[in-house]
Amino acid sequence: MIEGFGTIYLRYMRLNLTLVLLLTLVWAVGGARTETSSKKAMKHRFVFYPKDNPTTVVLTGDHWGWNPAAVPMTRQSDGTFTVEVELEEGAYLYKFVADGKWYHDEKNPNRVSDGFGGFNSILVIGSGKSKLPLRRSTLLNLAAAPVEFRVRGVPSDFKQSWIPVRFEEGRLVYDDREPTATHGRLLLSAEMLSLPQEKGTSHSLAPRQIFVYLPKGYFTPGSKHRYPVIYLHDGQNVWDDERCCFGHGGWHLNTLLDSTTTLQQAILVGIPNSSARLAEYGLGADVLRLRPSPYHRFLREVVKPRIDQDFRTRRDRKHTAVMGSSMGGIVSITTGYVYPDTFGVVAALSPAFQVPDAQGRTLLDVVKKHGRGRFRLYVDNGTAGETQDGAPLTREFVNLARQKGWKDGVDFEHFEDVGAAHNERAWRMRAWRPLKFILESRSR
Repeated sequence: MIEGFGTIYLRYMRLNLTLVLLLTLVWAVGGARTETSSKKAMKHRFVFYPKDNPTTVVLTGDHWGWNPAAVPMTRQSDGTFTVEVELEEGAYLYKFVADGKWYHDEKNPNRVSDGFGGFNSILVIGSGKSKLPLRRSTLLNLAAAPVEFRVRGVPSDFKQSWIPVRFEEGRLVYDDREPTATHGRLLLSAEMLSLPQEKGTSHSLAPRQIFVYLPKGYFTPGSKHRYPVIYLHDGQNVWDDERCCFGHGGWHLNTLLDSTTTLQQAILVGIPNSSARLAEYGLGADVLRLRPSPYHRFLREVVKPRIDQDFRTRRDRKHTAVMGSSMGGIVSITTGYVYPDTFGVVAALSPAFQVPDAQGRTLLDVVKKHGRGRFRLYVDNGTAGETQDGAPLTREFVNLARQKGWKDGVDFEHFEDVGAAHNERAWRMRAWRPLKFILESRSR
């Protein structure tokens, strides 16, 4: 959305902080949990960081039947509210209720749409192998509002297809600076891109604007140089926006490529997620069939052709990569399996291997059945937090990948970032690793 005023916003990220209890209970799907009491119980400390000064804060979720008075939390001297709860191994949806208003956990990047424009946070206790307590429709429902951005200062007579932008104190503003040989340029599509509706289908994939970073040197007069392309999921989080991502800041990939003297230059394409992120990036109804999802198709049939049309790209599979973190890591790997002739390199940071398809199967089952994919693969993980950033399952996946034929130093790399958490700050600090892997001139 082109506007001459206002601040950048993501319509799909807006939280309805005044959810009516009745509506929340109608949507709640967890109810009483069915796991047996023989499962190992572990203690978890929940922390709520209020933005104002609430009188009471309560922890609730599917485990407690979404009771708004379920688990009272205690105010600490630093202003936070905490409570320690013993939970059996498994996955849980939860929220905080502060003075009657419902909030997701802003410090936890794992979340799913709550059906009303907000989010439920996801906590995994133990190995992470338990199925998430989500109904089939939640895993598959793509319905979401369009993903659009406001940009300050765009000239009223602006008619081009791509808006030059930069981040300024957390806002997108029109960038009227001339391109240089030392700094790339960040662009935002002026129009919404969408996957055409096919007759007899109802995919409902939300239309969205996308970001493109053109590297330094791209605008050199007379240059015909073509660049490799990296398609990035959660594409609103990968730039130099200091105020995004719940205070962690973005990945700063644009400034990383601006400043590097060792990495090859590339075109970066950021595809923002919608509020239906779990359904967009997830494994769908039956992941073992390896059929393209609407989001896969959007990437290959809409986004890539548009990028190849408008910019000087290297279009072959060897120079076309996908990259993402958490659920973005999952969809990166499935993209490689579904479209191996288009996307030849995959990078998955802290992939959410615990998330199943509607049948309860995960990406580990894909590798077991289909073996090594026809793509080069980078995978990493941290080790911090209650879930160790998924380290146990990632190690299991890595061992399986090696058994199935991926070879370290040839077409495979795994990095364990000891002490790193599951957030954008951690991914920013090691983003150079997957970029180096992707941009190496090795062929498969």
